[in-house]
Amino acid sequence: MNITLSTEPTLSGDGQFLEFVADVNGREVRCALARKALETWFWVPPDAEPPRLTRAYLDGRKRIAVVVERRIAKQSPEPVVLRTEHFSG
Repeated sequence: MNITLSTEPTLSGDGQFLEFVADVNGREVRCALARKALETWFWVPPDAEPPRLTRAYLDGRKRIAVVVERRIAKQSPEPVVLRTEHFSG
């Protein structure tokens, strides 16, 4: 599976998710990454501002892409939502 993540995620209205698009074998898949996952697995402080969240996402894109691939392989419905527990396995 060939996955490329967008370089410009956006913060959800409630501030709890970074939303981004993954190009999966030429198909766009909407995704969301929980802020809590960034705090737990990417060392983002709980009170971090959006630029810090974006930096953690950009720095962790390879790892995030692997988790997106796992979720898609499990036939996760779209949008693919990545939570803390998805990074532990």
